[in-house]
Amino acid sequence: FYYEVLKRGARRLAYPCVIAGGQRATILHYITNDHIVRDGEMILMDSGAEYHGVSSDITRTWPVNGRFSKEQRAVYEAVLRVQKEAMKMVKPGATMHEIHSYSAHALLENLLAAGAVDTSAEKSELDQMFARCYPHSIGHFLGMDVHDTSNIRPSALLPGMVVTIEPGLYLTDHRLIKPNFRNIGVRIEDNVLVTKNGQEVMTRGITTEPDELEHLWASKADAEC
Repeated sequence: FYYEVLKRGARRLAYPCVIAGGQRATILHYITNDHIVRDGEMILMDSGAEYHGVSSDITRTWPVNGRFSKEQRAVYEAVLRVQKEAMKMVKPGATMHEIHSYSAHALLENLLAAGAVDTSAEKSELDQMFARCYPHSIGHFLGMDVHDTSNIRPSALLPGMVVTIEPGLYLTDHRLIKPNFRNIGVRIEDNVLVTKNGQEVMTRGITTEPDELEHLWASKADAEC
């Protein structure tokens, strides 16, 4: 990845890459990056480059063997649905707080709908479990630094601002997570420009569609045969 960053004209990485497989994908900002990834696991890769003084910050998640399991696809599609709707909310006048509030509510609904959670528990325990499944905000401002203007919290988005939209679900071995869904970590992150009339997804050229990801890996395998 670093070679491609330099080859394509960027001067450096924007930050140390997170390349986490399997259970390690449930650890935020995992940067050890020295474990073997195994068949049946997924890889979460959070990486970016600094190009002419401007940083990018992108995350993609995909199955090591090129095929999502039933449970992996259910979690992945839950995150993707929320991300698509959250990106539509990026526009002048919107706030990151509003977008985050939507994402938290929708991720919990999607997680329950996927059948990943034992719903017989008390609401307070479900809330505690979900706080571990989604322990970060929906995104941050992006510019000369990866977390740009971190000490400024504008009340509303304005044209020309760039934000990340990065919902995620990190399913650990919590007792309320059903066994087949444990140790699945998914985050999908894109860079979104606030325009006069809405938004532009600047990283849309890197696919997030699960069928396209599987096709990409199948094509790669065929080419190597």
